[in-house]
This record gives sequence, C-alpha cells and structure tokens, in this order.
Amino acid sequence: MPSIPALFAALSFWRKKEVLTLFLTLFWGMLTFAQNAQVQQLQDSIAYLRSQPQFSEKDTAHINLLNELAVNLRYYNLDTALKFAKQALELSREAEYPQGESIALLRIGDYYSDNGQSDEAINKFKEALEIADNLEDKLIPLRIVNNLSSEYTYNGDFAKALNGYLDGLERINAYLEIEENKEIL
Repeated sequence: MPSIPALFAALSFWRKKEVLTLFLTLFWGMLTFAQNAQVQQLQDSIAYLRSQPQFSEKDTAHINLLNELAVNLRYYNLDTALKFAKQALELSREAEYPQGESIALLRIGDYYSDNGQSDEAINKFKEALEIADNLEDKLIPLRIVNNLSSEYTYNGDFAKALNGYLDGLERINAYLEIEENKEIL
C-alpha cells in the first residue's frame, strides 16, 4: 500500500486544493464546535448560579463567569461580548470588586479595539490598568499592558507601543522573580 505522502503527491493540483479546502473546513468546524461548547458551558454555569436560593448578582463567581463569557464571545459575537462585559463592569463596581472591574474594562477595550475605535480602546485599557496595578494578581496588568501596547501599534504610535512592551517585560521579570522567591521559601 502506498504511503500517505505518495498518495497526496499523486493527486492533481486541483485535487490538492479540494483536499486542503475540505481539511480546513473540517478543522474550522471543529474549532467552532469547541468554542460553542465552551460558551454553552459558561452559560449553563451562569444559569446554575442564578438558580441558587442564595444567589447574588454581585457574587464574584458570577462576575468572573460574565467576564469569561465576554472573552469567549469576542471573535464570534462582539456585541453580545460587550453586553456581558458591561454587565460585569456594573456589578463589579456595585460589589467593589476591582479585579472584576479591571477585567471588564479590558474586555470593553477589546470591543473598541476590534471595532477600530483606537482612542476609546486606549482609554478603557488605561482605566483598566490603573485599577489592575493595585491588585495582588500581577498577571492581569500584564494582559492589559500587552493589549494597550498593541493598540498603540495599531494606532501608529510605535514609541508608546515599544515603551509599553518594555514595561511589560519589566513586569513579567518582577513577577517571575517573586514566584521564584516563593518556591525557595
């Protein structure tokens, strides 16, 4: 029996394109299915939380799920992602939950970035970073710095983008040093 590469080599140019198109279509379909499953799982988790007798919208688990749903919808349903991020922002502010507020602002910034509204995206990223810099979780500010720097790049402000990326490198090095010291103790 001929090997797979030999069979593929025997196909004509047009056949190769058809096989590649079929493969890419199947691959995209699997990715979409996996994404839909993740979104459905998050929606089910939110519905479950809401069905509990002691449920509070201001519960941090609820807010975190809303933010997670927003990020999972980003490339599939941007307007719905914005709706969930805004809901998470409002609830985070009411609950005085800065981590949720910072992540919600990051997601709202992503929305504006994806819609080509760089100035508004930059404002949201800066607002998110101001809050995130006071959090114990040092990875959240890193995500924000990266998105902010990328937005500066999209906006053509390469000096600010470079400064942001360098800031991110300093932050990650400081984070890794802290983590390394924790392991030693």
